[in-house]
Amino acid sequence: MAASRTGVRSGAICLTSLLVLIALIGPALATSAESGFSLVTRTPGATPEQVAPELPDGAATLPPDAALALPAAPGMRHWISLALPAAGMEGDRPAAMLWMERVPLDVITLHQETASGWMSESIRAFGREADAAPGLSRSGFAFRIVPSAISSRVLLEVETAAAVRLYPRVLDQNAFDALERRNAMITAALFTGLLLLAVNAGMMYFALRESSYRRYLWFVVALAALLAALTGPLYQLPGLSLFSQAGATGILALGHLLVAALFSLLRDFACLDQRAHRCDRILSWMPWVFLAAAGACIAGPERLTGPLQNMSAVLWTAAALLMAMMALVAVRHRRPMAKLLLPVWLVIAVAGSARALWGLGFLPQGTYLNHGFQIALTVATFVMSMALTGRVIEFRRRGDSVREEKARTDADLQLEKARRQFSDTLQLTLRSALPGDLEWVAFRRLLDVLKPLIRQTGSAVFSHGHDGRDVLLSEPLSLKLEYAALFKDRGGSIRNLARARQPVQVSLATGANDGEHSGLFAVVPLPVVKPSWGVILIEREPLAEFSQEELSLIAAFAKIACAAIEEAGRSLELERKAEVDPLTGALNRRALEARLAMELMRAEREAQPLSLLFLDVDRFKQINDQFGHGFGDQCLRILASVVRREAGVECVFGRYGGEEFVVVLPELHADRARPIAERIREALSQESFMANGVPVAMSVSIGVAARHAGETDGNALLERADKALYAAKKAGRNRVHMAPSHAAFVGADAPPRFL
Repeated sequence: MAASRTGVRSGAICLTSLLVLIALIGPALATSAESGFSLVTRTPGATPEQVAPELPDGAATLPPDAALALPAAPGMRHWISLALPAAGMEGDRPAAMLWMERVPLDVITLHQETASGWMSESIRAFGREADAAPGLSRSGFAFRIVPSAISSRVLLEVETAAAVRLYPRVLDQNAFDALERRNAMITAALFTGLLLLAVNAGMMYFALRESSYRRYLWFVVALAALLAALTGPLYQLPGLSLFSQAGATGILALGHLLVAALFSLLRDFACLDQRAHRCDRILSWMPWVFLAAAGACIAGPERLTGPLQNMSAVLWTAAALLMAMMALVAVRHRRPMAKLLLPVWLVIAVAGSARALWGLGFLPQGTYLNHGFQIALTVATFVMSMALTGRVIEFRRRGDSVREEKARTDADLQLEKARRQFSDTLQLTLRSALPGDLEWVAFRRLLDVLKPLIRQTGSAVFSHGHDGRDVLLSEPLSLKLEYAALFKDRGGSIRNLARARQPVQVSLATGANDGEHSGLFAVVPLPVVKPSWGVILIEREPLAEFSQEELSLIAAFAKIACAAIEEAGRSLELERKAEVDPLTGALNRRALEARLAMELMRAEREAQPLSLLFLDVDRFKQINDQFGHGFGDQCLRILASVVRREAGVECVFGRYGGEEFVVVLPELHADRARPIAERIREALSQESFMANGVPVAMSVSIGVAARHAGETDGNALLERADKALYAAKKAGRNRVHMAPSHAAFVGADAPPRFL
């Protein structure tokens, strides 16, 4: 983040310095080469005969690389008087051409004075009419010098809505033809290269669905459209009349579209979203800024062409600096391909800024500026295509890696399926096994499942001290005595290998004598708790080594078997814990209902009374809402301890749900159960409940019900106690209420019986 802030600050300083420099030296550069020309501006309809007297003859000849700056003049005409050299006219055929770089003006007309009057020739820069203009060259505006002109003086009439600079040059026919051939080859090469890059990008996008290729295709198409507009072929294509009507602002819009595509590509290559979030946000907004600028250029009226042109130049220069700055930030953060692409962005920034400044007259004439701009962008486009090709290679490498990973995953899935099946089968088997047979059953299954998975000549499992016993199993059974002798002779070495907790393969001799039988064994320790230890031995021929994957597989199945043994051994404990509410330690509802049913059956069978208390904390929701659920849980734990203390250990205490609890009192009639309920209520009211230092009052309402004679349905008893609880709540809470009962004792000393 600090690097991104430093980069933004540096870019702002550079941009401000550049703008100040342009403001200081720009006017000097713009007017330094304009002396020697005469210029007037008139409304449309003026003729050479009317304008010529107002312009001096201009004795000076056309200087080389002369710059002629014309301001934007929508609805007006610029008239320029040029003095051309008289040499170069031979015989009856023209031997010279007046040639100028192509610039975004509307119409340019050459007026030459002959013996019969003024001869005029016009060229339209935009629209399909330009294709028929005899003076339009492949690279600029070209006019033939009439050999029969009575003087070397000519007039240029220019209609332009944008500020342009003309660089007239007089060339002989051979030089002009050479210039045309050179420009034609450069243009053909550039557009052929861009076409191939665009086709390649489109095919890659549809093949890979990689968004980078979509952005790159957008950039190539925008660049080709801009170059076609600057050189003229764009306006010869059908369906593009919009740009023909837009004129100079259409070229500005294409430039903004190109910059928007550049920023989109820069963000994709810079990958700053994980390191420099602020820079990434700036890059994410820049394409939209330049798309909006393109829309403004297309929709702007003709009279705003000059201001839009100046705004575009400033935006492009600022964009060039921002691109270079963001590329430096990407290099500093060591993003992939940042060092490779930094020169590309710098070339694009310099070439684009130079072309924009040249168009405004801040840089001197030079054909290298025009073609250099085109060549630099095309070469940069090719380098970006190579970078994207690198991404394809990486994509292919990732694809191969994915396929290899898929093959490994499929194999792992098959093994996992076998492990899962072994685990499930083993758990089902151990549920019905006797406690003393758990190890025997599990290890027998383990040897059976490893036999088809691991190539072997024999295998054995030995466990020492697990649950106080030793277990030895072999596969096949005929090798049991042989493996027993092996453990007797090499027990110390095998024990050391087992306690190392790492699967290994060693050569061991079996039988009475060391030379009687020798084989290669995989020794895989069993994951049992010390001081117990155990191993799996799998035997092969001496030269058939075990792979690391096979050793890991044996260890995985051994781990499953030991885990199943431990799980089966803890099953009773887990079942007991499953009946307990974790918050209060009371029985949960399911266990409570089961115990209630058992107590009712026993009471009926032994003709004993049974009472039930139904407790509910008063206004518990308000306590939770006001002091939080943590305080409410603390209150429930205190209530549970109070009930256990007052009701005694003989009771059955369970949580019925939420803040409702049930106490089953075997062998107690209702008249003896009510005092217990009162003790619980009073003891709870005397407990100290503090929430954030504030004392909180807590009370409980209790409903008491006794079993009827012949009653074994727990639901009926719970329903009567619940109704008694409701009556206690309705009577004002914090009280005990007795449910109606049909049971009573006959005599104080007589055994109880139900009436």
